[in-house]
Amino acid sequence: MSMTVNKISISLPVHIAEYLSATVGKRHVSRFITKVLEEKLLRDTSKDPVEDFIAIRNRLPRVSDHAIRAAITKGRI
Repeated sequence: MSMTVNKISISLPVHIAEYLSATVGKRHVSRFITKVLEEKLLRDTSKDPVEDFIAIRNRLPRVSDHAIRAAITKGRI
């Protein structure tokens, strides 16, 4: 699944950047930060978690049920 992204630049204190790279690996920093921000934004702005989920789902590319099931199965192997 391909996702459109918007590349941004952020500044972090050196000790946080080094710890982040050491913890998640340099190649996974963007993925980690994206996940943390999504969770934080949902937690801080959520009035109805179900409605928030539906709103996010509506902005994401459509994925077939078959593809979702295949990904779940692949993750369980």
